[in-house]
Amino acid sequence: DDNIKSIEQDNELISATSVTIFERQYKYYVEQNRELRDFFNLMILVPVIVMNMMNWNWDILTGFSKRRTRNTILNGAWTGEWFDEFWKITCLYIISNMLWVSVNPTSVKCSRTVFRLHIATLIAIILVYCYEDYHWYIGFLMSVEINTWFLIARRVLAKHGIPPILIVRFPLSRRVLIRFQATSLLFYSTWVYFRCVLYMRSI
Repeated sequence: DDNIKSIEQDNELISATSVTIFERQYKYYVEQNRELRDFFNLMILVPVIVMNMMNWNWDILTGFSKRRTRNTILNGAWTGEWFDEFWKITCLYIISNMLWVSVNPTSVKCSRTVFRLHIATLIAIILVYCYEDYHWYIGFLMSVEINTWFLIARRVLAKHGIPPILIVRFPLSRRVLIRFQATSLLFYSTWVYFRCVLYMRSI
């Protein structure tokens, strides 16, 4: 009886150990998938952002021009000189992310939602492509990817414990000191500008 109990305990221990090892391996696999997707997006978003910026008249967009009406701020600021290149790299970015999520659904927390969002975005930019007067709208919507880039960069830096390039300190008093990592500061500032200020101007 003692031998049987000992064998049963050993089997239970082996089973528990196997489950723990499997869980750790799966967790490592999920983290690796998400990290690879983050690095991929950090790279591919750079040409998307740069090509988008090349299609705008920044004197008008930043308000330095004397023409400050609602229409000229966005529609009038769009030049579209590099629109075809920008549209192609944007489609590549969206399609590649769709394929990535479909092949590796563990790379995001909610793969179905992300996939449907990319499908809707792809359909929208394809439809808008057919109407030249609304090409600026693609650039306007994709400008938020600047904020997305800083969001990913902040996550990657935090995960690897890499110190920020710059730490901004705001001394409120002798005892109170507010510290911001550069990536966090840029993330929040671009979030406010693109999602609040710039989007409100388009209404």
